[in-house]
Amino acid sequence: MKRKDFVIIAVLILAALVLLSINKTRKEAVFCEILEYGEIVRTYDLSALSDDEIIVVNDVEILISRNGCQVNQSDCPDKICINSGKISRVGEFIYCAPNGVLVRLSGESEADAVAY
Repeated sequence: MKRKDFVIIAVLILAALVLLSINKTRKEAVFCEILEYGEIVRTYDLSALSDDEIIVVNDVEILISRNGCQVNQSDCPDKICINSGKISRVGEFIYCAPNGVLVRLSGESEADAVAY
């Protein structure tokens, strides 16, 4: 390998590091929407939250934090909504069918592009 090859490799590595740092510093707006039987009950901007919040909608206890949302308690028989765990990315959702409660994350996603 010649000196020119090392310069090209160094420039490519530097460009990759710059692109990674730009992507990491970009903040995306993530909103937690809570729906009861299809109607939006509350909307939270996760980046604006200072403390964790707990909301109860139709006997479903939902924990909302800067890192995401999760269902803590529900009186439904299967507890699928509780076992879903925490959601933290745009497009993810938790649905408690017996109680008609949907918790979803919306906003701009990194995957909102179409390739032709």
